[in-house]
Amino acid sequence: MRKVVWWIAFAYFTGQLIGISGCVSYFRKIPHYTPPTWQVRGDVTRIQWGSCNESSDPQPFWPVLADRNPDAFIWLGDIVYPDPLLPGPVMNLNRLEHLYAVQKTLPDYAAFRAKIPVIGIYDDHDYGWDNGGKYYPYKEQSKQLLLDFLDEPQHSPRRRQAGAYASYTLGSPPHQVKILLLDTRFNREDPGPTADILGEHQWQWLQRELAQSTAQVHLIGSSISILSEDHHTENWSHFPQSRKRLFTMLQALSPEGLVIVSGDKHFGELRHLSLAGQSIYEMISSGLTHYNDTPRYKKKAPLQAYSGLNAGELTVNWKEQYMTLALLNGKGQAVISQSIPLTAPLVAE
Repeated sequence: MRKVVWWIAFAYFTGQLIGISGCVSYFRKIPHYTPPTWQVRGDVTRIQWGSCNESSDPQPFWPVLADRNPDAFIWLGDIVYPDPLLPGPVMNLNRLEHLYAVQKTLPDYAAFRAKIPVIGIYDDHDYGWDNGGKYYPYKEQSKQLLLDFLDEPQHSPRRRQAGAYASYTLGSPPHQVKILLLDTRFNREDPGPTADILGEHQWQWLQRELAQSTAQVHLIGSSISILSEDHHTENWSHFPQSRKRLFTMLQALSPEGLVIVSGDKHFGELRHLSLAGQSIYEMISSGLTHYNDTPRYKKKAPLQAYSGLNAGELTVNWKEQYMTLALLNGKGQAVISQSIPLTAPLVAE
């Protein structure tokens, strides 16, 4: 019995070392892919997102989402699930790379990304450590594999910075949308009253991006929920000082048309916060291939919740000056919907 355990451990950790040093390049077997041009013809009217996706499970959403002609799709983490079979923080990077390659070659997803620009960020499972953060020893390798999956250019600043956070500005004023993707893993400290979730460089980047923005709609994407306060899932309430810092920043900089989107939970939610007299909404979409029942909420239940496969969508009606947050089921039907006027920005109290 001891010999069997020893050989299992030897094979596992040898695999880790091979993955760390080599990362067998499954991507070299895939023909070079050039993402669709990031220029949007006309106004930006539809952005979609999703999370929690098993590459080995059926993925019915891609044709449904493609038929709705979005301007972009955002991955909000747990794109694949390469968790190790043995306990511990070390993940086989070869397996992560392999599962990304499998996902890219699935016919429906390949057809989708050939038509629709795809961007995104990781969460914990595709980062490499369940509920992990800054202490994961192979976070840099994990980041590079995510960026390879997303076809991020080798000269991109994301390749060199401490984290995979990014911003995208689509369209032209006065009909411009800015997407801000936060990295809640790379610099995340262990949860606690004063723990940081973004890292100082990312905080400075976020403040600069918001302060210099000319957009009329701002979509902030976080892999874990910002407005939730429950204790059965990861969310920003476990980092109260960081959460307060974010709210203070939003209140001071007053971004127009602000919405928050997130994933992680394995069910959908619509949440709301009143900040400086203005409403902020968050749509949580999870998951694309699997889901859990909604829990019994002990504090601050969401406005609405949904248990079932789902994807998120934001549509903007520039003529009528409102936007709509929606949670879509597998048939593309809105099971949760919230209209939001494109009103004045937040005003600091």
